[in-house]
Amino acid sequence: MVSPETKRQIATQVSNILSGHLNKLSPVIAIHDGEKIIDNGTGIFLLVEDTPIVLTAAHVIKNHSNEKIHIIATFTPSDYLSITPVDKDFWGGGMGNPLDIGYLILPKDCIEKFGIDSFLTLDRIELYPKRLSTDLVFFYGMPDVLYDQPSEREDRFRPFMYGGCVNDDTDWTKPGKRQVVLTMDYPYRVRDTITGRDVMTYNPIGMSGGGIWRSYINRAPSIYTADLSKLIAIGTEWIESTGTIKANRIEIAMQLLSLGFPSVKEILNCPTSG
Repeated sequence: MVSPETKRQIATQVSNILSGHLNKLSPVIAIHDGEKIIDNGTGIFLLVEDTPIVLTAAHVIKNHSNEKIHIIATFTPSDYLSITPVDKDFWGGGMGNPLDIGYLILPKDCIEKFGIDSFLTLDRIELYPKRLSTDLVFFYGMPDVLYDQPSEREDRFRPFMYGGCVNDDTDWTKPGKRQVVLTMDYPYRVRDTITGRDVMTYNPIGMSGGGIWRSYINRAPSIYTADLSKLIAIGTEWIESTGTIKANRIEIAMQLLSLGFPSVKEILNCPTSG
């Protein structure tokens, strides 16, 4: 069994490959009052049946009208690539509710604006992962600046990626035994694998809705490639007392999406395991 510290060292080594890839898939969800940004979270671009979508945590979007939600691409100047969603749906997001998942539907022209390579496809989703404890797992988000002076512009958001561990004690493929919540270790002080700097995590504003990704580094034949990674969960909450991140497993997001998209219902009816 590879130790957590060894995993973190490997995570730092592959971060230059993986972080740029996840950065393009991960927009900022900014909430504004018409004049300035008042709150923010992270999303994940997803393309389902030619419909551009942003996955996120329910509490990021549930209390705001579409007009107050601003999607900011993180790979080009944010002044030029930003958009307002046309619809949304969510489950949960309230205090004490284990469900905290939602999505935004974007205008069709977002595909051309952001580029087709910015959108995750359903084949990059892993519904029922197994043997997670043997693999590297990354939490990626776009928090407000953690280690520099924040500005008033949208470009104050910085990519943050932390490599950690998920305990694999569940056979996710068995109906009736699937937990809603997955947990990942996330201590009080963590190492940002992008910058290599230790960062205090007392207030990781903006990480909510960020993706938890399985690296599948053990499947790489010789050279690791970022497209091996699979999305397994959406980050929802940091629990300071236990040093863990709570997340809704990606199956929950797919169940929500299946209400409006038949192709998603199909993959739910054909469970596969990692």
